Amino acid sequence: MPLRMELLPDPARGPGHGLLRIAGLAPGAEGRLAIFVRRNQGTEPFLGQGGRWVTEPVTHLIGAPEREASGEAVVAVGPDLVDPIATLPPNCMVLIGVETEGAKDQGRVTVRGLMASSAAGAGAEAPRGPVVHEEPLIVVDPEPVPEPEPEPLSARPEFIPLEPLVADHTRLVDEPKRKASPGVIGLGAVLVLILLAGGWYFAGLPPFGKGLEAPQPPAESPVATPSVQPPADGPIDSREALSRYIASNPEAGAAVAKAKELAGQGRQDFAMLVYQYASRLGAVEASLALGRMYDPDTWSKDSSPMDKPDAETAAYWYEPAAQAGNAEAQRRLGKILLDLPQGGAGNRDKAKEWLGKAAAQGDAEAKTLLDKAN
Repeated sequence: MPLRMELLPDPARGPGHGLLRIAGLAPGAEGRLAIFVRRNQGTEPFLGQGGRWVTEPVTHLIGAPEREASGEAVVAVGPDLVDPIATLPPNCMVLIGVETEGAKDQGRVTVRGLMASSAAGAGAEAPRGPVVHEEPLIVVDPEPVPEPEPEPLSARPEFIPLEPLVADHTRLVDEPKRKASPGVIGLGAVLVLILLAGGWYFAGLPPFGKGLEAPQPPAESPVATPSVQPPADGPIDSREALSRYIASNPEAGAAVAKAKELAGQGRQDFAMLVYQYASRLGAVEASLALGRMYDPDTWSKDSSPMDKPDAETAAYWYEPAAQAGNAEAQRRLGKILLDLPQGGAGNRDKAKEWLGKAAAQGDAEAKTLLDKAN
């Protein structure tokens, strides 16, 4: 029997993450699952590594399935599988083949409200493409160039008084040295005082200046004010607001109330995603509402975001509510199983079982359907 699978968003981990629900998996299947993913469009139909679509099947190892009370298996998957599937066009069908414990099976996947990693907003990691491994660059260190040794500091030259020069600018070598006159000594002293005073002035020392000022601390740069995110309980008027609401982990009852509010506003698509979140928390009313969105007997363009009814998916959502004892879900599930063309006697027996449970609770319509089925 082909597997029935549904790929849903995982609100606990946000965009780029999903939950793969598998119905019909062998009860004894344990350990990690090996899967391949195939689409019905394009010349490269198989999902390869790194989110690329390739021509040959590629096996992906995902987590071990967790069993729910309904007997279905749920496996958490990440961006490597979610991003390529979430970005496919709405009319593209996806098929997944599963191998575990030596058994192989496959089935069509229904994708519900899946969002890629890029939907997380600014700063989110974009879907990853193929990784290119480049050869490392080899850098050769240049030959070290010896630094020149610093020249030794010469001793401070002593002040040598100027000697008289002759008109042709040649020194009188042969003339014996004479003592400097007092006028020459006085002129040298004046020059020294002028030089000292000039250095004092340019250094800004008193009385010419204010002296050396203490270093001023650098001006503090303004601190950026973090942007304020809208609260999770605000109006849900965008995908980002919806993601924030689900990420806040509301209780099941509050989520059902929010889904009803969204449905009343005509946002059936947002209401469906919130109902799915509440259903996974065990809200019977949410599972029943989701079943009605697909049920051929209750579907309409005004009450469902889907463009047409889908009896099998309706049965998928009715089942957890029926197992929880909801009479309406038991009756609707039984009627769908009666009307389904495939399944033969197995479906018919199961339908009568559910109708019998609903009739036992006083559901008159279920009793009428059960009488016709016998």
